[in-house]
Amino acid sequence: MTTTIYMVRHGATQANMEDRFAGHDPYPLHPDGESQMALVAERLKKKSIQAVFSGTLSRTIASAGIIARTVGCPVFREDGLDDMRIPHWDGKTKQEITRRYGSQYPTWKKTPHLLHVAGCETLHDVQQRAAACLHSIATLSPERAIAMVSHLIILRTLVLYCRGDGLERFRSVTIKNGDIIAVNSNAAGFTVTMPDP
Repeated sequence: MTTTIYMVRHGATQANMEDRFAGHDPYPLHPDGESQMALVAERLKKKSIQAVFSGTLSRTIASAGIIARTVGCPVFREDGLDDMRIPHWDGKTKQEITRRYGSQYPTWKKTPHLLHVAGCETLHDVQQRAAACLHSIATLSPERAIAMVSHLIILRTLVLYCRGDGLERFRSVTIKNGDIIAVNSNAAGFTVTMPDP
């Protein structure tokens, strides 16, 4: 039995355009992001999608809603798909984070898997909860086609998880707003097909 999960990065927001760490701030989709997701929805319309799972933040909810309305299926929210929790970074530009929090952002850029900040998630934490969510969706949806809308950090860790690669390769995974990553799940595990560059 094979389940196909189409993992989608949410549409663009103002935070993306201003190079901000959106985190858990409630950034809505930018009009460009809405257009991106309309195109994604049309592509997925041909895939017989039977359900859409999304994180609980507004940009993923809106993105999932556009897909669900187009393909004609329900949406289910999963907080395991929410963005990484580093609350004191939320809404700040990358320059502001660097200026205010010393070595944290340089570490995040160069060796993100080594970033440990008290009271915040690590990449390992994020990957564990996201992978648990992926397994749950695959188990509950045998032999179905499913869409799953989440965030860049979440999707990068899931790609690495499905490939069996370490988190030190986090920066090697490129995923743009509106990209679709196909994941096949069966008894042998997960296989990943990345979007064309």
